Amino acid sequence: MKQTEPAPLRKYLRRKEAAGYIGVAEQTLACWASRGRGPRVTRIGRMCVYDISELDAFAEGRQAPTPAAVA
Repeated sequence: MKQTEPAPLRKYLRRKEAAGYIGVAEQTLACWASRGRGPRVTRIGRMCVYDISELDAFAEGRQAPTPAAVA
């Protein structure tokens, strides 16, 4: 049986993929990027990409604290 190597993990997501990843509309990410808000965006030519680790950090920072943490 031939062994295959695992596919490399992706570090960046395109805007549509990033929007789905953090649960917002693609247009929301576009608006945030134009206003300098939201997760940091990197442009490669005309394509906007988002670092997955930055998306994770951004999403974690946006989560509301649990009631136990507030009390």
